[in-house]
Amino acid sequence: MTMAPSPGVSASLDRFLRDAEVLSVAARERAAEKDALSAVVLAWGADLALAKAVAWEDESASATPSVRTLLRWADAALRPGAAADIASPVRASDVVLEARRSLRDGCTPAVQRALTAAWPDLDALDGLPAPTSLDVERAVRARLGGDSPAAYVSARRSAARALLLTARERRVAADTSGAIEAAYQADLGTVEAYLVESARAAGDEHLLSVITRWELVTRAIAALSGLPASVIPAVTLLRDAMSAALGPADGERLRREFGDL
Repeated sequence: MTMAPSPGVSASLDRFLRDAEVLSVAARERAAEKDALSAVVLAWGADLALAKAVAWEDESASATPSVRTLLRWADAALRPGAAADIASPVRASDVVLEARRSLRDGCTPAVQRALTAAWPDLDALDGLPAPTSLDVERAVRARLGGDSPAAYVSARRSAARALLLTARERRVAADTSGAIEAAYQADLGTVEAYLVESARAAGDEHLLSVITRWELVTRAIAALSGLPASVIPAVTLLRDAMSAALGPADGERLRREFGDL
């Protein structure tokens, strides 16, 4: 008798599949813009989300060591220099293909087959050169604006506090749209600080995971059909979308970072 997956399993599976679709679309868009590094990282992020979906489905029936290994791979794969460590890649797609091989080789034959069937083609990346270590370094400098990671995080949090003060002032003055906008900008800064800080804490010195996670957050916001007319409900909806985009554990940690209105 086959048992139906629990709601938690279904929710996780749905989230992995949704993340994979979002990141796959984003990868193709970055490839069209000739941004090889972002295209590679986003494509690999989509692959990891699909790998988690495959592993989650397999684990719902039988928790094998290979499934647990796959989940560890999926959580740890975007490490410093991951896009630049492949031996002499020629095309951006080569980097992703090599990463796929490394992940797949640690799995059982059944999971390997499922992964091969799940992963999409990489045609959009074929025309791009493989990103280099210099590309990674430039991307880090651009994201941090030349600051150290600690200075960047501190500046983002300081700006967020100032913007929340502005939001409170505008709310008192009955400037609802101004209050929502100020709170929204504050929360985006909080997200940026959180993603950089958590990436560093996880050993992602080149902040490659920030590329995928920022994409998930911003596209979750863009998917909202509209905002309530009142400040607190509007800000709550935005914060819910930002937090949910990162998954239950990370989302809860992010929620604790948001300031009070």
